[in-house]
Amino acid sequence: MQRIFLSHQSDDKPIVRQVQSELLLMGAEPFFDELSILNGEIIPGRIEDALETVNVFVLFWSATAAKSDWVKVERQAAWAKFRADEQGFLVVMLDDTPLPETLAYKKYIKADTEEAREIIAREILGLQHGARLIKAVQNTLETWGIDVAFNEGYGPYAGCPSCGAGTPEIEEFVVPDPTRETTYGYIRCTKCKWSGGGGEVSSY
Repeated sequence: MQRIFLSHQSDDKPIVRQVQSELLLMGAEPFFDELSILNGEIIPGRIEDALETVNVFVLFWSATAAKSDWVKVERQAAWAKFRADEQGFLVVMLDDTPLPETLAYKKYIKADTEEAREIIAREILGLQHGARLIKAVQNTLETWGIDVAFNEGYGPYAGCPSCGAGTPEIEEFVVPDPTRETTYGYIRCTKCKWSGGGGEVSSY
């Protein structure tokens, strides 16, 4: 299993949080501070321990990351460890901020657009090709025992994206639109009342 350290500045957390979720689904073990460091733990010590045990370090580089002393410390520690292992130190460019001189030659993952950011996790794991990605996700679903259902109006789902309730707490329903002679499908969570969907499921 790939153990991956996600180094970033707090302003970039929304992007990194999404990448962390996708990496988990793809079978990796990401270290993401807000989830990996428990209440009461000493933060510098926990980060130092994580840097010693991961086999991939990912630097999310941006204008704010370039100004962060914390990111600098993580970057320098990781560079000392992975300098001889070029594929163990990856860079994700979130904007056009120049890289430090020591990293300027590295090929990076360009992620300065919404479309590019949607595939960061796949780029990190080298799962750009459909078959490899599907195999990784399917293996994770089976390993974790996650049930996946499909709703024609919403698509595949493993539970509620709002509260985390499983498929038993999700109910499906349809809403007909007589004026368009169309029916739309939805799902909703019986625990938190979240709902989603709206795709066309049938016509009269």
